[in-house]
Amino acid sequence: MSQTDIDNLEQRFNALESAWTQEQWQDADFLREEALKLEETDLELAYRIMQRAHNLRPVGPVIKNKLQEYRQLLMEEESPILILSSADNQAEESLIDNTIEKHRQPWHQRLVFWLRQPFTLFVVLPWIVIATYFLLWASPRFESHAQVIIRKPNAQLGDNASAPLLGNRAGTAAGDTQLISAFILSRDMLNHLQSELSLFEHYTSNQRDVISRLSGAASNDQFLSYYQRHIVVDVDEASSVVSIKSQAYSGAYAQQLNQQIIAKSEDYINSIGQSLARKRLTFIEAEHRLIEDRLRKAKTDLLRFQQKYRLFDPQQEAQAVQQIAFKLEEVLSDKKTQLLALREYMQDSSPKIRSLQREINALEKQLMSEKQRLISQKGQQDISFGEVLARYSAFQIKVDLAMQAYTSSLVSLERSRIEAYRQLQYMVVVESPTLPEDNTYPDKLYSLSLAAVVLIILFGIGKILIATIRELA
Repeated sequence: MSQTDIDNLEQRFNALESAWTQEQWQDADFLREEALKLEETDLELAYRIMQRAHNLRPVGPVIKNKLQEYRQLLMEEESPILILSSADNQAEESLIDNTIEKHRQPWHQRLVFWLRQPFTLFVVLPWIVIATYFLLWASPRFESHAQVIIRKPNAQLGDNASAPLLGNRAGTAAGDTQLISAFILSRDMLNHLQSELSLFEHYTSNQRDVISRLSGAASNDQFLSYYQRHIVVDVDEASSVVSIKSQAYSGAYAQQLNQQIIAKSEDYINSIGQSLARKRLTFIEAEHRLIEDRLRKAKTDLLRFQQKYRLFDPQQEAQAVQQIAFKLEEVLSDKKTQLLALREYMQDSSPKIRSLQREINALEKQLMSEKQRLISQKGQQDISFGEVLARYSAFQIKVDLAMQAYTSSLVSLERSRIEAYRQLQYMVVVESPTLPEDNTYPDKLYSLSLAAVVLIILFGIGKILIATIRELA
């Protein structure tokens, strides 16, 4: 290789330095990869690039081994690039040392070089920014805790007749706790808190840091979403205890916020129970009035029928008439027997026989009259006593059925009143809203640790993707 070839080699080497960025020129890994790409086509240039990589990382085993391999190949080819002094090895080591010394830079330049490293740019500096925010700028948030449980009254009363209808169960249902949880996070609750505590102004105050506070131009949906992120409602499925955690920028305000949430939730639960009870009772009472009207009408029809035929109880009167007829027939039979006996020894013209005959005639007339009463009943039109009795029985059946329905309706009404009472609910405060003395958020140690882990993971993924792309390119 002539001096011209050596100059061309240095020109190509300088051209690469100009083409690469400063970051690439200071990256030993990048230079090593570029040298490996050129070792088949331009061994001298690959050797010069690997020298540069060795100067940047003198202790790198891969770079050092490759540099020795290139040197051996160039020595076999008797390349003049290795003829730098009378002793090849000493001259080369001296050149490397001189190059290292040449590239030794002041501390501020080394700082700039460090700041330009990918790990510094994508991991260290973002973490420092995040740490600055959490340690110096983030507004403290306080959290007030409270626990409540929804109960139903014990329906046990002293009336033994009502006890089977009441039962002894009391407690909460899973649906009630889910209902109160949904209501606490609803827009209705947010509107109530806004009217009572000016919650929007508290969350948008300029005294809070810009990142954590709510924007003053936030829409209603954004306000609701922000509120739901700062109010946590947990439901214990086993005990049905509802835990409420309210976040605010002061401890006293967080406690007031929790107190208002509990008070409004209690009113909501009571209103639901009362509304259900009123609707149930209103329906049952309306049905009971219809049955009561049926009973009243049945009794009125029966009374008019009795007044029309001047009968209190046709069945009893029929029995009475039959008994009278039986007695008349018995007396008439006795009189006729006496008459036959007298005629054995007395004339028909005798006063005693005549008197007995008159009694017999009167009894027969009376008996015919009583039988006529059983056959027909004088009213607006002549009808048989049996038809009167049949009509009366029909009216009486209607009255009896209406009375049974009325009795059942009374029982149902009483049961509904008891069930309505059991529908009423009330909220028991297990733990009153606490007054926090220390801020709960932000959790600086947790947040900074999480940020460091996430940044390192993302940086590692980026490095893997870049290496994969270079490998496939």
